[in-house]
Amino acid sequence: MSCVSSSRTIAPGTAAHRGAGFAASAWRLYLATVSVAAIAYYVMPDGPAKRIVYWGFGCASVAAIALGVWLHRPPLREPWRLFALGMTLFALADVVYDLPTLFGWGFGAGHAPDVLYLAAYPILAAGTVGLVRARGRAARTASAIDATIIALGVGVLAWVFLMAPFVRDKSLTLADQIIGVAYPALDLLLLAVVLRLAVSRWDWSFAFGLLAASVGALMVADVAYIVLIEKGTYASGSLIDLGWIVSYGLWGAAALHPSMAAVAASPATELQRGRGSTIALAAAALTAPATLIVQDLRGVHRDVALLAVTSVLMFLLVLARMRIVTTALSESRRLRAGQDHMFKSLISQSSDVVMLASVDREMKYVSEGVRAMFGIDAGKVVGASFDEMIHPDDLPLALQVFDGVVAAPGQCATIESRVKHADGRWRNVEAILTNRLDDPDVAAVVMSVRDVTERRALEAQVHRHFFYDDLTGLANRALFLDRVHHALQRHDRDAREIAVLFLDLDDFKAVNDSLGHNVGDRLLVAVARRLEFATRPGDTLAHLGGDEFALLLDAGDMPETAERVASRIAEELSAPFRIGADDLSVCASVGIAVGHTADESADDLLRNADLAMFMAKHNGKRRFEIYEPAMLHEAVNRLRLASALRRGLEHGEFEVFYQPIIEPPTRRIVGVEALLRWRHPDRGLICPIEFIPAAEASGLIVALGRRVLLEACRQTQSWRSSGLVADDFYVSVNLSARQLDDPAVVGDVIGALADSGLTAGALVLEVTESVVMQDRERTIETLETLKESGLRIAIDDFGTGYSSLSYLATLPVDLVKIDKSFIDHLVERPDGQAVVQSIIDMTHTLGLATVAEGVETEEQCAVLEQLGSDGVQGYLFSAPVDRVTMSADLLTHRLAGRWGPVAAIS
Repeated sequence: MSCVSSSRTIAPGTAAHRGAGFAASAWRLYLATVSVAAIAYYVMPDGPAKRIVYWGFGCASVAAIALGVWLHRPPLREPWRLFALGMTLFALADVVYDLPTLFGWGFGAGHAPDVLYLAAYPILAAGTVGLVRARGRAARTASAIDATIIALGVGVLAWVFLMAPFVRDKSLTLADQIIGVAYPALDLLLLAVVLRLAVSRWDWSFAFGLLAASVGALMVADVAYIVLIEKGTYASGSLIDLGWIVSYGLWGAAALHPSMAAVAASPATELQRGRGSTIALAAAALTAPATLIVQDLRGVHRDVALLAVTSVLMFLLVLARMRIVTTALSESRRLRAGQDHMFKSLISQSSDVVMLASVDREMKYVSEGVRAMFGIDAGKVVGASFDEMIHPDDLPLALQVFDGVVAAPGQCATIESRVKHADGRWRNVEAILTNRLDDPDVAAVVMSVRDVTERRALEAQVHRHFFYDDLTGLANRALFLDRVHHALQRHDRDAREIAVLFLDLDDFKAVNDSLGHNVGDRLLVAVARRLEFATRPGDTLAHLGGDEFALLLDAGDMPETAERVASRIAEELSAPFRIGADDLSVCASVGIAVGHTADESADDLLRNADLAMFMAKHNGKRRFEIYEPAMLHEAVNRLRLASALRRGLEHGEFEVFYQPIIEPPTRRIVGVEALLRWRHPDRGLICPIEFIPAAEASGLIVALGRRVLLEACRQTQSWRSSGLVADDFYVSVNLSARQLDDPAVVGDVIGALADSGLTAGALVLEVTESVVMQDRERTIETLETLKESGLRIAIDDFGTGYSSLSYLATLPVDLVKIDKSFIDHLVERPDGQAVVQSIIDMTHTLGLATVAEGVETEEQCAVLEQLGSDGVQGYLFSAPVDRVTMSADLLTHRLAGRWGPVAAIS
């Protein structure tokens, strides 16, 4: 790869892309050109042109080195500059060698070419040394010794067969002898530094391979040249020239190859000697003694001292090399022992258990942590089979995973299973299996085993917390909606229907308020058990919170199956529940919604069932209703009405109207009842029957009631202080169930009296029978607190609720308002008067006053006067009117001294 890299993407077809392509292929073009030129060189006849072509090989090598440095930008350029200088000397020497012959000079070039040739070798060697030094730590002593051994071995052969004959040839001049020895000696120098570079690492770059091959070609050509010179048979243009041509070409190709910058890079790993390199070192080390032996067998005793010294030097180098190997081996063993100790220390401290298993699943090693995890000694596990440790139900999958890991070298897999503890319990473990069979130091499947029993228990606890109700143990809303969603998805494919039942316990709040939340919770648990008994095994029962339950029916014909289940639930809940010392009766209102397509969401289906349940409560409770689309329309209308109520409350659209209360004998106005009206900007005046239920459901009734109370007190005090009414004049204000439930109700009443200045005796608070009986003890406590401030309490619509006079004596009330339903039959039915007479007599006996509501005729008023009613109220006298009209009527009444019949005001 090239040493120049960039994160910028080079677009195809651009100049930069074409330049990058040339840099990657320049070496191939160069070698192809050199090859063609070499063929042409040997085809051409001898002459000046042929020698000029030969000069081109050297010049091309120099140009190729310069171009390679420019193209690839190596981080270390000095060695390549030295290579270019050496090739330049070679090329110049070629020219100097041929000039006398080509131009017919009368004298030869002498030894000038040899001087240039020989000067190039140290320069090339210096460049190679520069590459060796650049490798930093890779240039170690062992590599230097290996290179020296090989160089000495080759040097012995070069001396015996090449250099020594020149030295001994007395026919040669001293200069010829020096040159004859210098060529192989310098070749050996260049070989030594190249070997030094080669043996420092295995990860040779391609460019280095080209360099090494170039040096090899140069040496072969030089050796052949020396031999032929000695024999006097060398001729220019022979095959020997091909060695130099190849050397020129390969050296230039090495510079042009993209990997030329990596030649000087530090090796990633130290050289690991193989069998071939060991044989080469051994052969080189034995060269000198082997030569001595061969010469002795031939009866030749030359260079004995040199060969002996070389043998000793080789022996010393081998000893040094062995010392290095021994030291490295000792260090490796020390490190290995330290690593083993550290490994065992880490394993002993680890909470995981490490096991090594063979291919046939036999335990070869087990860490000591197995005792803490499974209560078994490691020695008892070693030699045992992997199969014996796994729970029988988990074994097939465990074997499958194990075999899969064994089949793929380096494969890793995770599996969970149960392993038996020494105490007989099964522990949940998580094991990571890794195939290390190809690692000679391991040769096993490594298993890292972790005890996850507590973690799985915690996960189960968390799962139960998120998906199950803590009180009843039933599914919670999240799990129920998930089950409904999957049921819709499943049955969408087979067009089957499912049903959701929404159950709300009737009047459950009274249990919490009267007996406490502890009893209420126990009752909810008992109800949950009854509901489980009433449902089928495949159904999903959930506790949504409070007194709300939900049931998913996933099988059967709908809605018939849902209706049967709802009836069975009602039957199961009909029997009283024994909670402590109390027998409690519970009934439920049930809403049913049917769905079957994935287009319906689980939330929508539950909402529809909730709406149907609301209708069941609205229609009398203790029943079930099936959802119809009109219910959603009504719910949306209620929501819109609640929003309009909130806006109307903010904009002051609500007004207080007043209806007079008359004393029958005198027809005097003794009081008024404050009644709320909504003056809607679009619909005009709206009666309470249209918006009070929505106000109750939304909770806005508390704010509305607070406003009515405050305004009625202020207006009554205004009439009293102006003299329009007598001192015993009072105002009657209705309190809703929500208001009585509000902890701030007592403060609101006292605050309204204080703000208006109205005396407490001029205020009557009306509550209905049903409100009192919903939470009797708590309501009585609140009413008694209110009475302590001096105001009076009235029971409104008496006779429509429990229709019992017996409980009146236990209530803190001062006045009973007889419902209009009794007044309607007062004249027409013979027993009408008897019923009203009994109510009036009983209330008087208890010291309570009575007011008859809904009086519309003079006959009714006359009868009530005769029966002794303390007050009457109705359209005979006036419809509810606004404060301005009421003020005018009071003024007229005061001026006339009595109240006469007037037209009803609508």
